[in-house]
Amino acid sequence: MSGRVDRRAALLVLAGVVAGLAYSSFVIDWVLRGFEGMTEVVSELAAPGAPHATLSRLLDLLCAVLVLVLLAFVGAAMPPRPTRTVLLVSTLVFALGAAAAAVITAPCSEGTVCFSAAQRSQSFLHNAFSTVSDVGLYVGMAAAWAATRRTGPRWFHRCAWWLFWLSGATAGVLMGLSVVADWPEWALGASQRVHIAGMSTWIVCLSVFAARQPAHSSRPGGPP
Repeated sequence: MSGRVDRRAALLVLAGVVAGLAYSSFVIDWVLRGFEGMTEVVSELAAPGAPHATLSRLLDLLCAVLVLVLLAFVGAAMPPRPTRTVLLVSTLVFALGAAAAAVITAPCSEGTVCFSAAQRSQSFLHNAFSTVSDVGLYVGMAAAWAATRRTGPRWFHRCAWWLFWLSGATAGVLMGLSVVADWPEWALGASQRVHIAGMSTWIVCLSVFAARQPAHSSRPGGPP
């Protein structure tokens, strides 16, 4: 029985690590391009004409599928409170939004300008799906913080707190300022990567939480 549990835990963590790496596909793109292109806008890496556009899209889809698989185990490990529902629904929104953004990509890669109405519409849809997806994951992060504030585990609670404020709020504000204030493209690219890396880290945290916590219904004494 112990061996079966250990295998399950290892598979959950592996799924989280793969999903996290897949979502930060800009790192893989950077390596494949000979360590170039790290300052480009992330969404343009999956646009038609980008060197590894298809790979970037497939990795985003892989991440979405793995997150959906992890959700059932995260839900089982979380105390049955309203915040658990918020976490699960918000993370589901993230996965579906990420998949939609991978299918409806940014229409133009770096160096090209979108002029047509169809391209502008596609760009709007892609940005909308990406925004909804990002907000979903960070709302889930806040819900996880609230759900584990008293019960723990402490490491999970702290990860939710720091990632929300650093990669979520701070990097999100910098992303907005870089667009509004017309900062150089590298500023937007850098803040995007911090934002996305935080999301990838959170996905790994979810998998470790699911792997280390027993199913809530199996704990003696029931819910706290």
